[in-house]
Amino acid sequence: MNPKLEKFVAENEPHHKLKKYEEEIFFLYDKGYSHNQIRAYLVEEYDFETTRQTISKLLKKRVGTVAKPSVGTDSKKSGNEDRSKKLLDKLNQ
Repeated sequence: MNPKLEKFVAENEPHHKLKKYEEEIFFLYDKGYSHNQIRAYLVEEYDFETTRQTISKLLKKRVGTVAKPSVGTDSKKSGNEDRSKKLLDKLNQ
């Protein structure tokens, strides 16, 4: 990696503060939790305040829509099931 880029990354936190919570946000969303429930989880577990709208924007960038997944949807097609299982395993360790 470019040394200037390495220095910048080391000295600056990403503007996108949800980045470190993305995996958990996607997991909860894939399981059918609402944006408000996800927001409440971040507050309760990490004392991290954000808005429902910010979570919605993150999810919209990922899936192109903010609609909840349908019950019975074949989530394997998009890899959601594998990602959810990995996070669940990680959280249970």
